[in-house]
Amino acid sequence: MLVSTNPYQQYRTQGIMTASPAELIIMLYDGLVKQVQIGRLALEEGREDDAFKALDHAQDIIEELAGSLDMDYEISQQLNDIYEFCHVTLYNTMLSKSPANLRGVVDIIGSLKEAWVAISRQNRVHLPIAAEE
Repeated sequence: MLVSTNPYQQYRTQGIMTASPAELIIMLYDGLVKQVQIGRLALEEGREDDAFKALDHAQDIIEELAGSLDMDYEISQQLNDIYEFCHVTLYNTMLSKSPANLRGVVDIIGSLKEAWVAISRQNRVHLPIAAEE
């Protein structure tokens, strides 16, 4: 196993390894927003390759979020619908090369993040994510 000598990468890895499930979701939301914003800016600047790379990464994050849902909970279906909407919006943005709808994705994910931050603070609610196998 290759060990990173980059202190920042070691710090990030340690943070991920010790994070609660809610904190991991918050990290994914942060990464998703970052990639969407990078994609939006790249499209506005005409850098299509950079935009597609960022938006593709954002879609991967959405797929990870959707795949972590425990579908035994009603809210999980609602979250899945939101993730599907965001995924389709990113796909359509890549086809149209127009960043117009990306603000909506950022707003939606920002609202979800705020909710997960509140859940994380309560730390007493069963999270609607699948247990690790």
